[in-house]
Amino acid sequence: MRSLKWFGALLILVTLISCVAPFYGTARIAKGFHVNSGIAVCQFTGVMMNSASWPYIGPRADVEVGYAFSNSFKTHLRAGGGWGWVSREREEGESTPNSQTFLLDGAIGIQIAHPHKYSTLALRLEAGLGGVSTDLMFGIGEAEWLTLGGRVYFFKGELAQFYLPVAPFIGIHPLPHLSIFASPGTFAFYEDYKPFFSVGVGYKLK
Repeated sequence: MRSLKWFGALLILVTLISCVAPFYGTARIAKGFHVNSGIAVCQFTGVMMNSASWPYIGPRADVEVGYAFSNSFKTHLRAGGGWGWVSREREEGESTPNSQTFLLDGAIGIQIAHPHKYSTLALRLEAGLGGVSTDLMFGIGEAEWLTLGGRVYFFKGELAQFYLPVAPFIGIHPLPHLSIFASPGTFAFYEDYKPFFSVGVGYKLK
């Protein structure tokens, strides 16, 4: 029973992260081994004592390793970390937050794609420190230069609440190995929830 309590506390701790993890890949899948990495600036919610529920802003770095068995199916593992500074003023009566805190993120997942000559429809499923999520993506171009997507989180935040935050995002690929990611943040349909943005640049290492 005690181990279950510790496990539950750990889940609550890690799923308090509210940052849209950058995606530097494409909807279109190329068979073989892939490594993407990138750096971004994002806003996220602190998770440690004296920082929980406070918004922070700062840099994060990410790396994703994946293997595509075909042009339609790929598995991946990603990890990310960062550091942030509190991004709003303390109001009267509130406890004083930590001025700085860290961000940890990571997940395992799969991607399924249905490619056409000039477009690709893809579905990406992930389970990790940020919760359980799915990305629906639409890629444009035979050599994909634009990726439009929407991420839906099934469990994010307090485990006692079940809701479906949605994070729209865009990926621009001006060069074969370069990606620019942007998301205005995660939107949830309940009172006082504010989005957390992410903007980053990624590079395809392999």
